[in-house]
Amino acid sequence: MLTVALFNTNVLAHGDDPNVTIHTFKNGETWKNCSFMVDPSLTQTEFHRFTREAGNIVYFQPLTGASSLGKKHFNLGIAMSNTPIDQTSGAWNNTFAHPVTETGERPHYLGDKIKLPNLRLAAGITDQIDIGMFVTRDFSANYGFYGLDLKYSQKIQENKSVYLAGRISHARMFGPADLKLNNTAIDLIISKKWHILEPYFGISTSWSHASETTNKVNLKNENIITPRAIVGLKTEYKWLNAAVEYDFSAVQTLSFRLGAKI
Repeated sequence: MLTVALFNTNVLAHGDDPNVTIHTFKNGETWKNCSFMVDPSLTQTEFHRFTREAGNIVYFQPLTGASSLGKKHFNLGIAMSNTPIDQTSGAWNNTFAHPVTETGERPHYLGDKIKLPNLRLAAGITDQIDIGMFVTRDFSANYGFYGLDLKYSQKIQENKSVYLAGRISHARMFGPADLKLNNTAIDLIISKKWHILEPYFGISTSWSHASETTNKVNLKNENIITPRAIVGLKTEYKWLNAAVEYDFSAVQTLSFRLGAKI
C-alpha cells in the first residue's frame, strides 16, 4: 500500500512540569519546537532504550486490513498516531533540545506523548499487490519521517471473505545532524470482511537501528529486534474509508486513518 504524508508532526506537548532539567539550544538554532539533538550526558543504556522506543514509533503502521486495493486503485488518506513516552527518562531527555524561552515564559517540555500526523497514499499494482509510502515533517523542528511498504494479499476463504497478507516496510528519520534512526518490519495480517467492516489482527517483527553522528558522545550503534501484535478495524463505504489500530510493542501506539479510494 502506497502512503505519502507531509504535515507538521507534533512531538511538542506543553503538559505539566515533568520535574526534569531540559537541554536548550546552545548554538543559535532557531527551531520553534523541540528538536533531536544529542546531549553529551547520553549513555549507552539510554541510547539503547531510545532505539527500542523511538524505532517502534517510527514503524510504518499498516492501518488497513489484509485485503488489497485492487489493480489501478488508489487510496489517499490522513492519519495520526499517539504513543505515550516517559519524557523524564534519559532516553528522551538526552536526545532532545528545546527552544530558549524568554524570561518568565514556561519551558518547552517534550510532553508525555509523541503525536505523528501524516498523509497516506495507497496504490494497487495488481489485484494482490499494494505498495505504499509515507512522509511527515515538522517544519518548526529539525526532523521528519518517511517510509515505504509492500503488501501481498490472498483471499483464503472465498465464501467467508477471509484474507491473509504478508507485508514488509521500512521507515526512517531524516533531518537531525546528531543521529540516524530507522525501522524495518515484516508483518503477517489476517482479516475478515463483514458488510462495511473489516476487523484485522497482525503479528510483526521489526529491526530498529540507530547510530550517533556527533563528536559529543562516543556510543556504539544500536540494533534491536522487537516483536509486536496489531489489532485494528477498517470500515469502508463507497469511496470513503477509515481505520483504527492499536499496536502492542516496546511502546503502545494508538493510530487512526481517514481516506478516500479512487
